[in-house]
Amino acid sequence: NIYEKERTIRELQSRINREELNSETRMRETNLSTKISILDPDTGKDMSPYEAYKRGMIDRCQYIHLQELECDWEEITTLGSKGDVSVLLDKKSGKQYSIDDALRFKRITKEEYQLYKEGKIPISEFALLVAGETKQNTSLSLGSIISKSPISSPVFQQKQSFFSSGPPMAFCDDTFPIAGVYDTTYDNKYNIKSALSKKLVDPMTAQKLL
Repeated sequence: NIYEKERTIRELQSRINREELNSETRMRETNLSTKISILDPDTGKDMSPYEAYKRGMIDRCQYIHLQELECDWEEITTLGSKGDVSVLLDKKSGKQYSIDDALRFKRITKEEYQLYKEGKIPISEFALLVAGETKQNTSLSLGSIISKSPISSPVFQQKQSFFSSGPPMAFCDDTFPIAGVYDTTYDNKYNIKSALSKKLVDPMTAQKLL
């Protein structure tokens, strides 16, 4: 019967519309990379890189590096009567952090949020700010924390802060085996001795890099 078919079609269409209206979330930043877990040697507990970072088991650079290999964070946007509400989910621990709260309490700025949405700040680094980590030296840009070069570091990008007021230290040629410094201003790489002579690093920093 044609009328029954039309009624069935209308019912199905209405059901689809209701399901679309009742849909509460949409997901993005889905990642299919290999899962990375860190084992607590004391408790044997399996934890995410973020948990390990918050507990002081790994440092920030190690955390960022692990997050480049695997994204443990996911953004969830909830569609509600008051508009979209976005949170960051730590998929390993299940904890959620509100982006709106982070903006409200000035843990992040609108500019930082915009950079994140444009893909200029990785979700792993943005999540640290949203979760409430104290911001590092404001003279460093967020993007400078993560470097494509293994010998590039924010330490070497703030030249003026490493001039030593004490007497210079003596270094021999054979004390500079492998370490190097990347000058982001002129896009040049130097060994430690050359970097020291050009005042890219101070003597104390040079000694630590040996």
